[in-house]
Amino acid sequence: MLIIEGFNIRQILIDNGSFANIIYLLAFQQLKVDPKRLRPFESHLVSFSGDRVYPKGIVALTVTVGSHPQQVTCQLDFLVVDYSSLYNVITGRPTLNHWKLAASTYYLKVKFPMEYGVGEEEEKVETVELVDGELMKTTKIGTHLSAQMEKRLVQFLKSNLDIFAWSHEDMSGIATKIIQYHLNVAPEKKPIQ
Repeated sequence: MLIIEGFNIRQILIDNGSFANIIYLLAFQQLKVDPKRLRPFESHLVSFSGDRVYPKGIVALTVTVGSHPQQVTCQLDFLVVDYSSLYNVITGRPTLNHWKLAASTYYLKVKFPMEYGVGEEEEKVETVELVDGELMKTTKIGTHLSAQMEKRLVQFLKSNLDIFAWSHEDMSGIATKIIQYHLNVAPEKKPIQ
């Protein structure tokens, strides 16, 4: 959860692969932010499905992460996108780096340094079996979802089982033009084994 413009916003995707912060149009409209605050954004994005998506614009929003008293508040730029998504907001790499945020996908928890300690956000989760009878083929989803949204999400995950890698053997033959992993290290530092 993030507090954006004073509102609690749930269904946030922490995406260290995204170059930008995104807020979907419906969530943006619910904030009741003056549309005149939108600035033009001329480039397109590529959605998860490969479609080109043209943002409605870019807007600076006040965002708070964490729970009182361990919170950080700052202004962040968000691309406003009119596209269907299970999420309200995607928080991208520049913000994660700005907050010096450490994320655990296993625990669905993030931690970030503060002047007087460490702040954290955590979501309560439940384990969902994606392949009936195979206890190793599970994932975790948030418990705050409505029953309808949970059903849709589980159906979506089950219908896309081919993208899951249950072991490293499942990941052979991935073309580097599709995905590559780079270590985010300072270029002036000498690598040490």
